[in-house]
Amino acid sequence: MAKKHQLYRLPSGTVAYLELNPIGKIIKDKGLDPGGDAQKFHTANVLKRIKRYMPFNSGMTYKVTVAQTDADGTEILDYENYPTFPIVPLWGNQAHMSEIVGCRAGIDAYDLIKSGFANDLDNAQMYWILHNAGGMDDTDLAQFLDRLKTVHAAVVDDDAGTGVDAHTVEIPTTAREAMLDRLRSDLYEDYMALDTKSIAGGAVTATQIQAAYEPFDAKLTALEYCVIEFIQGLLELAGVEDTPTFTRSRIINSTEEIQSVVQAAPYLGEEYATKKILTLLGDGDQAEDILRKIDADELDRFPEETGAE
Repeated sequence: MAKKHQLYRLPSGTVAYLELNPIGKIIKDKGLDPGGDAQKFHTANVLKRIKRYMPFNSGMTYKVTVAQTDADGTEILDYENYPTFPIVPLWGNQAHMSEIVGCRAGIDAYDLIKSGFANDLDNAQMYWILHNAGGMDDTDLAQFLDRLKTVHAAVVDDDAGTGVDAHTVEIPTTAREAMLDRLRSDLYEDYMALDTKSIAGGAVTATQIQAAYEPFDAKLTALEYCVIEFIQGLLELAGVEDTPTFTRSRIINSTEEIQSVVQAAPYLGEEYATKKILTLLGDGDQAEDILRKIDADELDRFPEETGAE
Protein backbone atom coordinates (compact mmCIF):
# COMPACT_ATOMS: atom_id res chain seq x y z
CA MET A 1 0.00 0.00 0.00
CA ALA A 2 1.32 3.43 -0.94
CA LYS A 3 2.36 5.73 1.87
CA LYS A 4 1.73 9.48 1.93
CA HIS A 5 4.41 11.88 3.07
CA GLN A 6 3.67 15.52 3.73
CA LEU A 7 6.01 17.78 1.80
CA TYR A 8 4.95 21.33 2.71
CA ARG A 9 1.98 23.47 3.66
CA LEU A 10 1.08 26.65 1.77
CA PRO A 11 0.05 29.83 3.63
CA SER A 12 -3.46 29.31 2.30
CA GLY A 13 -3.67 26.00 4.16
CA THR A 14 -3.15 23.76 1.15
CA VAL A 15 -1.02 20.72 2.02
CA ALA A 16 1.13 18.92 -0.56
CA TYR A 17 1.69 15.19 -0.13
CA LEU A 18 4.02 12.69 -1.82
CA GLU A 19 2.50 9.28 -2.38
CA LEU A 20 5.26 6.67 -2.57
CA ASN A 21 4.86 2.94 -3.22
CA PRO A 22 7.02 0.40 -1.38
CA ILE A 23 10.47 -0.19 -2.86
CA GLY A 24 9.65 -3.77 -3.82
CA LYS A 25 6.63 -2.66 -5.85
CA ILE A 26 8.61 0.10 -7.58
CA ILE A 27 11.30 -2.41 -8.61
CA LYS A 28 8.69 -4.84 -9.87
CA ASP A 29 6.79 -2.15 -11.80
CA LYS A 30 10.02 -1.14 -13.53
CA GLY A 31 10.81 -4.74 -14.45
CA LEU A 32 13.99 -4.80 -12.35
CA ASP A 33 13.00 -7.75 -10.16
CA PRO A 34 14.37 -11.25 -10.91
CA GLY A 35 12.56 -12.41 -14.04
CA GLY A 36 11.34 -8.88 -14.84
CA ASP A 37 11.30 -7.48 -18.37
CA ALA A 38 14.26 -5.14 -17.82
CA GLN A 39 16.28 -7.89 -16.19
CA LYS A 40 15.53 -10.30 -19.04
CA PHE A 41 16.47 -7.68 -21.64
CA HIS A 42 19.85 -6.89 -20.09
CA THR A 43 20.62 -10.56 -19.46
CA ALA A 44 19.91 -11.39 -23.10
CA ASN A 45 21.94 -8.38 -24.24
CA VAL A 46 24.97 -9.41 -22.17
CA LEU A 47 24.78 -13.00 -23.43
CA LYS A 48 24.55 -11.75 -26.99
CA ARG A 49 27.62 -9.54 -26.61
CA ILE A 50 29.84 -12.14 -24.93
CA LYS A 51 28.87 -14.99 -27.22
CA ARG A 52 31.64 -14.13 -29.69
CA TYR A 53 34.20 -14.45 -26.92
CA MET A 54 33.01 -17.93 -25.96
CA PRO A 55 35.51 -20.49 -27.36
CA PHE A 56 33.04 -22.63 -29.33
CA ASN A 57 34.15 -24.98 -32.10
CA SER A 58 31.39 -26.16 -34.44
CA GLY A 59 28.75 -25.41 -31.85
CA MET A 60 30.41 -27.48 -29.13
CA THR A 61 32.50 -26.29 -26.22
CA TYR A 62 36.24 -26.75 -26.31
CA LYS A 63 36.63 -28.83 -23.15
CA VAL A 64 34.69 -32.04 -23.68
CA THR A 65 35.03 -35.33 -21.76
CA VAL A 66 33.92 -38.32 -23.82
CA ALA A 67 33.78 -42.08 -23.35
CA GLN A 68 33.87 -44.50 -26.25
CA THR A 69 32.92 -48.18 -26.23
CA ASP A 70 32.20 -50.69 -28.95
CA ALA A 71 28.68 -51.21 -27.69
CA ASP A 72 27.57 -47.65 -26.99
CA GLY A 73 29.87 -45.71 -29.29
CA THR A 74 30.92 -42.20 -28.26
CA GLU A 75 29.20 -40.65 -25.30
CA ILE A 76 29.78 -37.12 -23.99
CA LEU A 77 30.22 -37.27 -20.23
CA ASP A 78 31.01 -33.63 -19.48
CA TYR A 79 31.65 -30.36 -21.31
CA GLU A 80 32.53 -26.81 -20.37
CA ASN A 81 34.10 -23.65 -21.72
CA TYR A 82 37.16 -21.91 -20.39
CA PRO A 83 36.43 -19.82 -17.30
CA THR A 84 37.94 -16.51 -18.42
CA PHE A 85 37.51 -14.02 -21.24
CA PRO A 86 40.41 -12.92 -23.48
CA ILE A 87 40.87 -9.71 -21.49
CA VAL A 88 44.36 -8.96 -20.19
CA PRO A 89 44.48 -6.37 -17.37
CA LEU A 90 47.81 -4.56 -17.18
CA TRP A 91 48.05 -3.80 -13.48
CA GLY A 92 50.15 -0.77 -12.67
CA ASN A 93 51.02 -1.99 -9.19
CA GLN A 94 50.49 -4.85 -6.77
CA ALA A 95 47.51 -3.09 -5.18
CA HIS A 96 45.75 -3.03 -8.58
CA MET A 97 45.11 0.69 -8.17
CA SER A 98 45.34 3.49 -10.71
CA GLU A 99 48.83 4.88 -11.10
CA ILE A 100 47.47 8.37 -10.58
CA VAL A 101 46.92 7.51 -6.90
CA GLY A 102 49.76 9.11 -4.97
CA CYS A 103 50.80 11.33 -7.88
CA ARG A 104 47.74 13.55 -8.07
CA ALA A 105 49.30 16.26 -5.87
CA GLY A 106 52.31 16.60 -8.20
CA ILE A 107 50.09 16.74 -11.29
CA ASP A 108 47.82 19.36 -9.74
CA ALA A 109 50.79 21.46 -8.62
CA TYR A 110 52.32 21.33 -12.10
CA ASP A 111 49.02 22.36 -13.72
CA LEU A 112 48.47 25.16 -11.20
CA ILE A 113 51.91 26.71 -11.64
CA LYS A 114 51.84 26.39 -15.42
CA SER A 115 48.33 27.84 -15.66
CA GLY A 116 49.20 30.73 -13.34
CA PHE A 117 52.34 31.40 -15.36
CA ALA A 118 50.29 31.62 -18.56
CA ASN A 119 47.78 33.97 -16.93
CA ASP A 120 50.55 36.29 -15.77
CA LEU A 121 52.03 36.44 -19.27
CA ASP A 122 48.61 37.21 -20.72
CA ASN A 123 47.95 40.01 -18.26
CA ALA A 124 51.48 41.38 -18.76
CA GLN A 125 51.57 42.43 -15.07
CA MET A 126 51.03 46.14 -15.90
CA TYR A 127 49.29 48.68 -13.72
CA TRP A 128 48.51 52.39 -14.06
CA ILE A 129 48.80 55.30 -11.64
CA LEU A 130 46.33 58.13 -12.27
CA HIS A 131 47.23 61.45 -10.65
CA ASN A 132 44.60 63.91 -9.40
CA ALA A 133 41.79 61.49 -10.39
CA GLY A 134 40.40 60.68 -6.98
CA GLY A 135 36.85 61.24 -8.20
CA MET A 136 36.92 58.16 -10.43
CA ASP A 137 35.18 55.10 -9.08
CA ASP A 138 35.72 51.43 -10.02
CA THR A 139 33.46 51.71 -13.07
CA ASP A 140 35.40 54.71 -14.39
CA LEU A 141 38.70 52.92 -13.88
CA ALA A 142 37.44 49.84 -15.72
CA GLN A 143 36.28 51.98 -18.64
CA PHE A 144 39.67 53.72 -18.66
CA LEU A 145 41.50 50.36 -18.95
CA ASP A 146 39.13 49.11 -21.65
CA ARG A 147 39.78 52.24 -23.69
CA LEU A 148 43.54 51.84 -23.30
CA LYS A 149 43.33 48.25 -24.57
CA THR A 150 41.26 49.44 -27.56
CA VAL A 151 43.00 52.62 -28.71
CA HIS A 152 46.32 52.26 -26.83
CA ALA A 153 46.26 55.97 -25.91
CA ALA A 154 45.05 58.18 -23.08
CA VAL A 155 44.17 61.91 -23.06
CA VAL A 156 44.83 63.91 -19.89
CA ASP A 157 44.48 67.57 -18.98
CA ASP A 158 47.78 68.92 -17.70
CA ASP A 159 46.17 72.16 -16.57
CA ALA A 160 44.08 70.25 -14.09
CA GLY A 161 47.13 68.52 -12.75
CA THR A 162 46.07 65.10 -13.96
CA GLY A 163 48.49 62.54 -15.26
CA VAL A 164 48.89 58.85 -16.09
CA ASP A 165 51.95 56.72 -15.40
CA ALA A 166 52.36 53.15 -16.60
CA HIS A 167 54.27 50.66 -14.45
CA THR A 168 55.24 47.09 -15.18
CA VAL A 169 56.13 44.33 -12.76
CA GLU A 170 58.74 41.78 -13.74
CA ILE A 171 57.16 38.33 -13.82
CA PRO A 172 58.95 35.95 -11.40
CA THR A 173 60.05 33.25 -13.83
CA THR A 174 63.13 31.72 -12.22
CA ALA A 175 61.39 30.16 -9.23
CA ARG A 176 58.47 28.92 -11.31
CA GLU A 177 60.68 27.34 -13.97
CA ALA A 178 62.77 25.65 -11.31
CA MET A 179 59.65 24.27 -9.62
CA LEU A 180 58.20 23.08 -12.93
CA ASP A 181 61.47 21.28 -13.75
CA ARG A 182 61.48 19.64 -10.33
CA LEU A 183 57.84 18.53 -10.60
CA ARG A 184 58.48 17.21 -14.11
CA SER A 185 61.46 15.19 -12.89
CA ASP A 186 59.47 13.85 -9.92
CA LEU A 187 56.59 12.75 -12.17
CA TYR A 188 58.93 10.88 -14.51
CA GLU A 189 60.50 9.18 -11.50
CA ASP A 190 57.17 8.31 -9.88
CA TYR A 191 55.76 6.85 -13.10
CA MET A 192 59.07 5.10 -13.91
CA ALA A 193 59.03 6.64 -17.38
CA LEU A 194 61.98 7.46 -19.62
CA ASP A 195 62.88 11.14 -19.66
CA THR A 196 64.53 11.55 -23.05
CA LYS A 197 65.67 15.01 -21.97
CA SER A 198 68.22 13.37 -19.67
CA ILE A 199 69.89 11.50 -22.55
CA ALA A 200 69.52 14.14 -25.23
CA GLY A 201 73.06 15.44 -24.78
CA GLY A 202 75.63 15.12 -27.52
CA ALA A 203 78.17 13.02 -25.56
CA VAL A 204 76.02 10.49 -23.73
CA THR A 205 77.65 7.09 -23.34
CA ALA A 206 75.95 3.73 -23.73
CA THR A 207 76.26 3.18 -19.97
CA GLN A 208 74.39 6.42 -19.23
CA ILE A 209 71.66 5.47 -21.68
CA GLN A 210 71.35 2.03 -20.11
CA ALA A 211 71.11 3.55 -16.63
CA ALA A 212 68.36 5.94 -17.79
CA TYR A 213 66.36 2.99 -19.11
CA GLU A 214 66.53 0.94 -15.89
CA PRO A 215 63.31 2.29 -14.23
CA PHE A 216 61.49 2.05 -17.56
CA ASP A 217 62.66 -1.54 -18.07
CA ALA A 218 61.52 -2.47 -14.57
CA LYS A 219 58.06 -1.04 -15.33
CA LEU A 220 57.83 -2.91 -18.63
CA THR A 221 58.89 -6.14 -16.96
CA ALA A 222 55.97 -5.83 -14.54
CA LEU A 223 53.55 -5.21 -17.43
CA GLU A 224 54.97 -8.13 -19.44
CA TYR A 225 54.38 -10.37 -16.44
CA CYS A 226 50.65 -9.58 -16.73
CA VAL A 227 50.63 -10.68 -20.37
CA ILE A 228 52.83 -13.79 -20.22
CA GLU A 229 50.22 -15.98 -18.52
CA PHE A 230 47.62 -15.11 -21.16
CA ILE A 231 50.02 -15.80 -24.05
CA GLN A 232 51.06 -19.11 -22.52
CA GLY A 233 47.40 -20.07 -22.32
CA LEU A 234 46.97 -19.27 -26.02
CA LEU A 235 50.05 -21.31 -26.92
CA GLU A 236 48.78 -24.24 -24.89
CA LEU A 237 45.41 -23.99 -26.61
CA ALA A 238 47.09 -23.95 -30.02
CA GLY A 239 49.33 -26.86 -29.09
CA VAL A 240 52.53 -24.82 -29.40
CA GLU A 241 55.39 -25.39 -26.97
CA ASP A 242 57.23 -22.09 -26.73
CA THR A 243 58.11 -19.31 -24.32
CA PRO A 244 56.97 -15.76 -25.17
CA THR A 245 59.66 -13.12 -25.50
CA PHE A 246 59.35 -9.36 -25.89
CA THR A 247 61.37 -6.96 -28.02
CA ARG A 248 61.82 -3.42 -26.77
CA SER A 249 62.92 -0.51 -28.92
CA ARG A 250 65.30 1.92 -27.30
CA ILE A 251 67.65 4.79 -28.02
CA ILE A 252 71.29 3.76 -28.32
CA ASN A 253 74.66 5.35 -28.90
CA SER A 254 75.13 3.62 -32.25
CA THR A 255 78.72 4.83 -32.72
CA GLU A 256 79.85 3.36 -29.41
CA GLU A 257 77.89 0.14 -29.98
CA ILE A 258 79.40 -0.34 -33.45
CA GLN A 259 82.90 0.28 -32.08
CA SER A 260 82.34 -2.43 -29.49
CA VAL A 261 81.21 -4.89 -32.18
CA VAL A 262 84.20 -4.06 -34.39
CA GLN A 263 86.61 -4.62 -31.51
CA ALA A 264 85.02 -8.00 -30.76
CA ALA A 265 84.79 -9.04 -34.42
CA PRO A 266 88.00 -11.17 -34.34
CA TYR A 267 86.41 -13.31 -31.62
CA LEU A 268 82.80 -13.27 -32.85
CA GLY A 269 83.40 -13.90 -36.53
CA GLU A 270 82.85 -11.74 -39.59
CA GLU A 271 79.32 -12.98 -40.28
CA TYR A 272 78.04 -12.25 -36.76
CA ALA A 273 79.75 -8.85 -36.66
CA THR A 274 78.25 -7.88 -40.03
CA LYS A 275 74.73 -8.88 -38.98
CA LYS A 276 75.07 -7.08 -35.64
CA ILE A 277 76.30 -3.84 -37.23
CA LEU A 278 73.52 -3.89 -39.81
CA THR A 279 70.97 -4.46 -37.03
CA LEU A 280 72.31 -1.45 -35.14
CA LEU A 281 72.02 0.61 -38.32
CA GLY A 282 68.43 -0.55 -38.90
CA ASP A 283 69.28 -2.66 -41.97
CA GLY A 284 69.18 -6.12 -40.43
CA ASP A 285 66.91 -7.43 -43.18
CA GLN A 286 69.68 -6.85 -45.73
CA ALA A 287 72.28 -8.93 -43.91
CA GLU A 288 72.06 -11.99 -46.17
CA ASP A 289 72.37 -9.93 -49.37
CA ILE A 290 75.36 -8.00 -48.06
CA LEU A 291 77.12 -11.19 -46.88
CA ARG A 292 76.66 -12.74 -50.32
CA LYS A 293 78.08 -9.59 -51.92
CA ILE A 294 81.10 -9.71 -49.60
CA ASP A 295 81.74 -13.36 -50.55
CA ALA A 296 81.41 -12.50 -54.24
CA ASP A 297 83.87 -9.60 -53.91
CA GLU A 298 86.40 -11.84 -52.20
CA LEU A 299 86.14 -14.38 -55.01
CA ASP A 300 86.65 -11.66 -57.61
CA ARG A 301 90.01 -10.81 -56.07
CA PHE A 302 91.51 -14.03 -57.36
CA PRO A 303 91.93 -14.49 -61.14
CA GLU A 304 90.46 -17.59 -62.67
CA GLU A 305 92.99 -20.40 -63.04
CA THR A 306 94.06 -21.11 -66.62
CA GLY A 307 95.24 -24.43 -68.01
CA ALA A 308 98.96 -25.18 -67.85
CA GLU A 309 100.88 -24.65 -71.14
